[in-house]
This record gives sequence, structure tokens and C-alpha cells, in this order.
Amino acid sequence: MHVRTIQTLEIIMKGAANKKRIAIISLLSRQNDLDVELIAEKLNISYPSAAAHLQKMHAADIVSKEDDGYFVLHRLTTRGKQLNSLFRRLC
Repeated sequence: MHVRTIQTLEIIMKGAANKKRIAIISLLSRQNDLDVELIAEKLNISYPSAAAHLQKMHAADIVSKEDDGYFVLHRLTTRGKQLNSLFRRLC
């Protein structure tokens, strides 16, 4: 593998390497276009915690966000969907 590929994989894995982030991936695979408040509520975590996890996941291109003028909605990217599929195959 090339160094750049290894670095990219490291970013992706760090973006998903947390049980709350895995739960967010699972939630967004079932319900796309959720705002931070709803994600926090559904996973029973604090708003700041959900926001911090989503920020790391966005940096790793696992989730995307879209401002609809009232809410910032989050959804899985292609990479996020691939990770969800991988997690399902592993478990």
C-alpha cells in the first residue's frame, strides 16, 4: 500500500473508532437527514457529545451535512454506507 492510502485509512478508521460513532453510523443508515439534537436524543447522549462525534465523522468523510435553512441535517456519505456494510458483515 502507498503511504497516502495508509494515511487515508487511518483517518477513516479514527473517524469510526468509537462505540458512539458506530451507533451514529447505524442510526443514520436507518434514518437519514437527522439533526444533532435528534441524533443525541435517539442515542441518549448529550448534544455536545453528538456534535463532537459528528464533527470527527465529517472530517473523515463518513457523514455529510446540509443546512436546510433551519436545521443542519446529517447523512451517511458513500464511505459511511460502506463502513456500515462492513460492520454488518463483521458482526
